[in-house]
Amino acid sequence: MPRLLALALALTGVLLAIGCTGPRSPRGTPAREWRVYAICVTEDGSKAAFSAIRSGPGEPGYSYEFALLIVDTRSGRILYSHADRRFQDIPLDWMRNGPRLLVSRVEMADSDWPASGIFALDTATGRRDRMVPHMGTEKRGYWSPGYKEVVYELRPIVSRAPLKMRPGAPGVYAATDAETTHRIAERAYLVAVVPAGRRSQYRAFIVRDETLFAVSVPSMEESTIFPSSIGIVGGYSVSPDGKYAAGLIWKEDDETSTRLAIQRLDSAEEPTLVQIPASVGRTAWAAKAEALACIGNGGLWVYHLKDGRLARVGPNQWKPSACAWLPDGKRLLIGCGPEVLLVDSETGRYKVLLRIRRDFSP
Repeated sequence: MPRLLALALALTGVLLAIGCTGPRSPRGTPAREWRVYAICVTEDGSKAAFSAIRSGPGEPGYSYEFALLIVDTRSGRILYSHADRRFQDIPLDWMRNGPRLLVSRVEMADSDWPASGIFALDTATGRRDRMVPHMGTEKRGYWSPGYKEVVYELRPIVSRAPLKMRPGAPGVYAATDAETTHRIAERAYLVAVVPAGRRSQYRAFIVRDETLFAVSVPSMEESTIFPSSIGIVGGYSVSPDGKYAAGLIWKEDDETSTRLAIQRLDSAEEPTLVQIPASVGRTAWAAKAEALACIGNGGLWVYHLKDGRLARVGPNQWKPSACAWLPDGKRLLIGCGPEVLLVDSETGRYKVLLRIRRDFSP
């Protein structure tokens, strides 16, 4: 049962974005309003990429439209935009400060063979280069330190047609180009990739059998971070410096609170447990690992590691579906419905950086 609960709560991205309260059409169907559900910020914080979705009456049922936008975080000016009814583009990781953005592209149309994969998008020219040889769904990926590999998660593709190419076994892989790959872990999901020592070395944090591991590459040594006995069922994240890991613990009979577990990776002590009096499903670390944001139906909460302070940030009615910190470790971007908000984590003050309109005008 915990696994089923984890799967249900892990779908906070697109499902939470679609489910946000918004205007209704006269017939009671959801209005065609954009909902932000993924955010990816450049290393210097100057640009941010967003995924958005909107739904509306279709034949039969609902049809969906997907958008990928890149915005100047200082002015809110849209630098790049692309909308598509067939493909869903999810921003994964920037190469330094751009213009190349790693994107997971999934074909959402009714197709016998979805044309899915991970691509590098040149946001200056619009060119897309396939970066991995596998095809699959629900991928997560990152550039390796030095940008010589793409480390990615592969889940099996579902196709009604005879296989036209080998999709690959589920697991975590690293690809040096669109033809060459090696497997890091079987039957695992990818959480994060952080540098470790030399430029070509890194640690891939993976989840397998409800346990969080760190895999050192290229030695392939594994170390356990959160064993399954702790009871974490989702919301995993690792600080950018690789010093901390976090996860969330939910109880099936309690929808009003969440337990946050934080582990310092160079310590043998038990993880710190923090009770959050709200339902949250995602965590995101500030650049210097000084604070951790938790978002979900219960709003935006920030935990400060230095003094152990936990605070709700912003109005109670916020239900963020995406979150990313800016490099200063004080401000963060959150997606609430069609709006991208720039929030001060200390004061709670915020401004609307972007409201996504039909024509993508700011």
